[in-house]
Amino acid sequence: MGQLRRRDYLRLLIVPAVFAVSSFFLWFLFVNRPALKNGLSPDLHFPKSLEDLRELVRVSSVYRQDHWYYVLLLFTSAYVYKQTFAIPGSALLNLFCGALLGCWPLGFPLCCILTAVGASNCFLLSRFVGKAIIQEMFANKIAKLQEKD
Repeated sequence: MGQLRRRDYLRLLIVPAVFAVSSFFLWFLFVNRPALKNGLSPDLHFPKSLEDLRELVRVSSVYRQDHWYYVLLLFTSAYVYKQTFAIPGSALLNLFCGALLGCWPLGFPLCCILTAVGASNCFLLSRFVGKAIIQEMFANKIAKLQEKD
């Protein structure tokens, strides 16, 4: 690994830093959520099963009536977060979006846009951070793949 510079290794610190800032933003949104009219505070979390999803849709539907923009901001932030860091579970968020916002005209296009944004973020983050390191560590395999073209 003689070609790698210290700068290339320092770039690796960007991933945990971006992850920490993004996680803090989601936490901040969650902690500062507006209260419901009845004073209850909904249990908002990433769904892990279809039962979780049903309960989240039920609570969010009530929550959406009074706080539409907050629900939209929290959903878009959580979706892009999961896509950017390749965290499994986006399929359940697609179902959640369809159940909460309907398929058309908002749910389906929103999921498509958020998927594209999150995947682009993931690509750009990995390209900026890991390109030099991957090229150095797997130089032989990359050369073989380039020969096959």
